[in-house]
Amino acid sequence: GALVVPVFWLLLRQLGATRRVAFLGALLLALDNALVAISRFVLIDSLLLLFILGAITASLAARRRTGWARWAWIGASAVACGLAAGTKWTGLAAPGVVGVIWLRDALARRARGGELAGLAVVPAAVYVAAFAVHFALLPQGGPDGAFADRMADVHRAMQAGNAEYVTSTHVSASPWWSWPILKHPIYAWQGDSVTTTRSGHVLIVGNLVVWWAALAGMAAIVAAMLRGGAMRARLATRRDALALLAAAWAINYLPFALVARILFLYSYFPAFVFSVALAVAGVGALAGWSDGDDARPWRFPSRRSAALYWGVAGLAAAMFVFFAPLSYGTPISDAGFRARTWVIERHF
Repeated sequence: GALVVPVFWLLLRQLGATRRVAFLGALLLALDNALVAISRFVLIDSLLLLFILGAITASLAARRRTGWARWAWIGASAVACGLAAGTKWTGLAAPGVVGVIWLRDALARRARGGELAGLAVVPAAVYVAAFAVHFALLPQGGPDGAFADRMADVHRAMQAGNAEYVTSTHVSASPWWSWPILKHPIYAWQGDSVTTTRSGHVLIVGNLVVWWAALAGMAAIVAAMLRGGAMRARLATRRDALALLAAAWAINYLPFALVARILFLYSYFPAFVFSVALAVAGVGALAGWSDGDDARPWRFPSRRSAALYWGVAGLAAAMFVFFAPLSYGTPISDAGFRARTWVIERHF
C-alpha cells in the first residue's frame, strides 16, 4: 500500500506533470483514509492498485525508450498486467488501459505488432503461472491432480461464488453510481468498548475533501472544455494526458454499471485513483500549476494559484486527521462517531 503513492507520482511525471502537480496528486492519495485503511488491513486491493498503476506507468516509460530498453519496460508492464488480473478479475482493466496506450502509439507509428503479442501472451502466462505455483503448494488431490482440470475447477468455483452475490444482500454493499460521492462506507471492525460510551471503529471510508475535490476537478475540466476560449486552450496543452486519464477512469469504473451482483465501495478504488490524477492534471493546467520553472516548484505564477494549491492540500490534511480515528481504530465517543458519519449513509 505504501508503494502506491510513489508509483502514482511516477505515473503523473510520465504523463508530463510538473513536480508540484505530481506532488499534490501523491499527497492527496497519501491523505486518503480509505487507502490507509485497506493497506493497514492488508487487503488485496492495495496490491491491485499497485499492479494497475505499475503496469500503466511502465507502459508510459516504454514510450520514451527505444531498442532493448523499450522492450524491458513493455515486459515489466506486461508482467504487472498479469499480476493485476491475478489479484482480481477487475485487474483486467490494467491490460485494457495499456492496450489503449499501445493503440495510440501504433496509430502514431511508434509501436509494433510484436509488442502487442507480448502484451497479450506475457500477462496470460503470469496469470497461469500463479495458479501453477498455488497448486504445487497444495496437497495432491488424487490420481486425476491434472493442471487443466484444477484450473477449470477453481474458475468454476470463483464464478459460482460471484453468482451467489447476485441474489445476496449485505449491510456494506452499495450501488456503483453512489461510489464517487462516497455515500456508503464499509464497516471493517469494531473493538471492545473502552467505556460504555467510547469504543474503536474502523471504516473503509475515504477522505471527503479528496474524493469530492476529484469530482469538482473533473467537473471543472468539462466546464472549461464547453466554455472554450483561454481555459480550453490551457487544457489543450495537456490533451493527451487528460484523454488517457479519462479513458483509464472510464475503463475502471463504467463496466460496473453492467454488473448484476451486489457491489462494494472498494471496487471503485482504481477509478478513484485515476479521478485524482485527472483532476490534478486538469486543474493544474487551468490554475497555472503546470507553468513556470519545474526546478523551482514552489514558485507559483500568482497568489491565487498558490492559495488554491495549498488550500486543497490543507483541507485534505485536516479532513484526514478528522477521519483518522475511523482509519486506525482509535477509541472515540459515540457522539464523535456520529459526527464523522453524518454525511454518509449508515446501516450500522
